[in-house]
Amino acid sequence: MSRVCCFIIVGLTLTASTQSALKSGEKHWSFQLPNRPEIPTVEDVAWCRTSVDRFVLARLDLERLRPVRDADRRALIRRAYFDFIGLPPEPAVVEAFFEDRSPAAFERVVDRLLASPHFGERWGRHWLDVARYAESTGKEFNFTYPHAWPYRDYVIGAFNEDKPYDRFVGEQIAGDILSTTEKPPGDNPRIATGFLAIGPKRLDTGEKGFRQDMVDDQIDTTTQAILGLTVACARCH
Repeated sequence: MSRVCCFIIVGLTLTASTQSALKSGEKHWSFQLPNRPEIPTVEDVAWCRTSVDRFVLARLDLERLRPVRDADRRALIRRAYFDFIGLPPEPAVVEAFFEDRSPAAFERVVDRLLASPHFGERWGRHWLDVARYAESTGKEFNFTYPHAWPYRDYVIGAFNEDKPYDRFVGEQIAGDILSTTEKPPGDNPRIATGFLAIGPKRLDTGEKGFRQDMVDDQIDTTTQAILGLTVACARCH
């Protein structure tokens, strides 16, 4: 599988205006280290259960708005199910939650949804969108990827297993060269490198053009997905 192993930095003579622009870009918020903000002061302290609520309420106060009433138990469990797994709860589940008045009732619902295999299906799809997952090439000739599904299942499984993000990223970029001693038993990070292989492909550019387009797509997707930037412009500049 073709893989981007390094970025080649070419020395350029930068003009004063370009240097100034680069310095200005370094001040962009996405390049700054996160700082712990001060918890805002609010009048209705009783409404806040956590410090996060204080940020919400402070913004509402600024807009001269008031919080709506708490959701009733039927609405609460439906919202939880749709948020966590994208599916509605069964009527029997709603009734059981409605009858369960213990303080830990909703906590048990959340734990059950986090343990559901549907959780990875619901939230893994967001990463699959970032990774431009599809089961065909698209473009002028839409050929299928009959073996794309293992990568899809890898992403779903990673979410369900709560795989650490650094491991999740590392496996997708270099899963085929990770040391076998670093792999959890039964795990196969080679499948994760499907991240580099899938995506739209032009098939009418010849072997050299196809390879260049593929590497360009790998660089562009990797930098956008992980760095929040794109260096695809470097292909022509």
